Amino acid sequence: MVKTMDTQERGKIYQRVVLLTLSANVFLTLLKGIAGFKAGSSALVADAFHSGGDIVASSVILLGLCLASKPPDKCHHYGHEKIEFVLTALVSLLLLYIAYELISVTINEKIMLNVTRVPDVMALWVSAVCMIIKEAMFRFTVYRGQKLNSTALLADAWHHRTDAFILGGIFIGVGGSRLGYPLMDYLVGLVIAVLIIIMALRLGKSSLQGLIDTAPEQEKMKAISSVIQGVRGVEELHKLRGRSTGICTYLEAKIGVDAGISVQEGHEIAREIKTCVQRAFPEIVDLTIHLNPVGK
Repeated sequence: MVKTMDTQERGKIYQRVVLLTLSANVFLTLLKGIAGFKAGSSALVADAFHSGGDIVASSVILLGLCLASKPPDKCHHYGHEKIEFVLTALVSLLLLYIAYELISVTINEKIMLNVTRVPDVMALWVSAVCMIIKEAMFRFTVYRGQKLNSTALLADAWHHRTDAFILGGIFIGVGGSRLGYPLMDYLVGLVIAVLIIIMALRLGKSSLQGLIDTAPEQEKMKAISSVIQGVRGVEELHKLRGRSTGICTYLEAKIGVDAGISVQEGHEIAREIKTCVQRAFPEIVDLTIHLNPVGK
């Protein structure tokens, strides 16, 4: 019961974060679309459509987090947390698609059509404001994602950072066009596309590691081992293994205890181990302990 409530509480926090970023993306989409048309900036208009894609991505993540926070049922005894890694993979694919679109549009406009435009100064101001907002969204979402150990939120955060890079490129490109260097707009776009591809591959790797039950970091496992061995009554730590699901971490430990103690005493030692470990590492929601006799 404790595990279920903990997962549900985390899910509610995730949902509030995603709802906030979703609302911000709706505002940015309208701002960039209107300003792009008025300023004659095709890059800003294109980024407005890109923000529309962000709205779709955030909606998918919100839906998935609602599913991931559902308690275990008769068909899913360990909960639904792995849905989060599937969502991370989807965001990764979305980033790859965005990079492809940026590259194809750049090549089509400059090489195939040889289009040259000089946008109004409004495009500079709007891209700067939107870039600041996106960077703030990135920092806020990273903070929450790290606090709650959520790969989906971290994936969405890097999506915000990608958007900030794109807006920075638009700012430089528009500025260069107004200074008489229209080629800058296209070169910056290609550089941004490469950065997006790198981010997408990194997120894809993260989602794959979660889906194949990758163990927690080695340093964390060492710290957990120290906590367990510091509990009174623990003679030996025979084995410790774990897996992370993004929202939760599951552990299994084989502990050596004095062969002469009673079952009740062994139970008290196991309960103390769980209390100490979960106090030090709140993300560990389930710890299975096997007691092995040591000595006579």
